Amino acid sequence: KGKLIKFNLKSGFSIRLTPDHKLLDGNSLEWKESQNFSINNKIVAPLKLPENNKEIYLLDILPDDWKVILDKNEKEKIKSYIKRYFKNISEFNAKFNLDKNYLSGGKQLSIKIFKEILNYFNEYNKWKIIPLKFCRNHSGEKLKIAKITPELGYVLGFLYGDGNIKINNRRTHISLIQSLKHKKYIDQFNKCWNSISNRNINNFDKEFNSVIRGKKVTSFCKYMYFGSNLLGEIYRIFIGNNLSNILNLDDKTLNAFIAGVMDSDGCIS
Repeated sequence: KGKLIKFNLKSGFSIRLTPDHKLLDGNSLEWKESQNFSINNKIVAPLKLPENNKEIYLLDILPDDWKVILDKNEKEKIKSYIKRYFKNISEFNAKFNLDKNYLSGGKQLSIKIFKEILNYFNEYNKWKIIPLKFCRNHSGEKLKIAKITPELGYVLGFLYGDGNIKINNRRTHISLIQSLKHKKYIDQFNKCWNSISNRNINNFDKEFNSVIRGKKVTSFCKYMYFGSNLLGEIYRIFIGNNLSNILNLDDKTLNAFIAGVMDSDGCIS
């Protein structure tokens, strides 16, 4: 019997404790009874992270030196803007230091120049929501999405948990191995992949033999592999550098990322 002590934390959380209930002191990291804490002291406690519902578009995050591969209709749309603001295409090319082959030939604009052009015409927000074809050097890729989605987050998490990604100057090779017992996880990965990408995943069943504690063990797995410079770059942006940018993902996508990690290689004991 007795009075409880209520702690109101600046994070927004609160907790009610008996006076002899011990907490970790935030400065010394030693156990201390709640009755010995005072205002402005610190305790080790969960942080309440602010909500993040900001949408992230591919056009916003891809490197400036990547290229946008515009099709004929998309180039015609850019030309319609030019007619409103310039006397002719030559004047436009001179403004942005371009030669005629960018809009009338096979050359493609860098993302940096493309964004400058869209901002000049006040059309950036309209174009960033359109799935566009991007490339790093040569062959390009267009996803079904123009922004980061929970399905993409799940794919990134699955790859982080149990994938192997090799990126060089020419291509990105991505592979996954999952036990055939995990069919529902494999199906979930494929479902998310098909919702974001137009590319097929190559796969075949593979037998693995190993020795564990002196006993021969045979396992049957699904080996999946595909190439995608675009996905590799998105992976590098958010997952690279020890997950330093992972909290830039919106809450739903971050939840899906964690789900992908757990489904592919998770273990909670």
